[in-house]
Amino acid sequence: MIYNFYLYNRQGVCLYQKDLKRGSKQQRSDTDKLLYGLLYSLKKFAEKISPNDKKRFRSYKTATYKLHCFETPTGLKFVMCTDLSVGNIDRDLEHIFAHIYVPHVVRNPLAELHVPMTPTTTMQPLPSSSSSSGKEEEASDAVTATQLQEQQVQAAAAASGFDAALSAFLSSLKYY
Repeated sequence: MIYNFYLYNRQGVCLYQKDLKRGSKQQRSDTDKLLYGLLYSLKKFAEKISPNDKKRFRSYKTATYKLHCFETPTGLKFVMCTDLSVGNIDRDLEHIFAHIYVPHVVRNPLAELHVPMTPTTTMQPLPSSSSSSGKEEEASDAVTATQLQEQQVQAAAAASGFDAALSAFLSSLKYY
């Protein structure tokens, strides 16, 4: 069973978070920060005690859950919390990066990289035009507002596309 999925950038900002366990109502911002701090500390600790410099931190297990982490060369961290019965899921996390994140976010010219993705909150209020401006300014403002609205709709669609593709992939996993 999958409990949570998180995506962090290299600065520790949570770009995306999805609770998959029914009834999970924790404080999101505190959990995001605590989890990133834990990942950072565990990674540094593993680097210090590892006899081989090429080894990387992949997962850890407690009495109640298992945390899996995949880090890209650019510092993105794909993190999944699961129950104890789930084995190594490195390939699944790599699949999420290569086949879901890259097409829906990286290759999308309108998606804002390193900005938290929330399909419902990417829409920003449109700038209001003043009634005392000339006709040319009003026309220019209308075009700018229309372009801004189109970009916001496409950015929201990209975030929704990522969310939908991720949800479909996670639900197809045998340990979901």
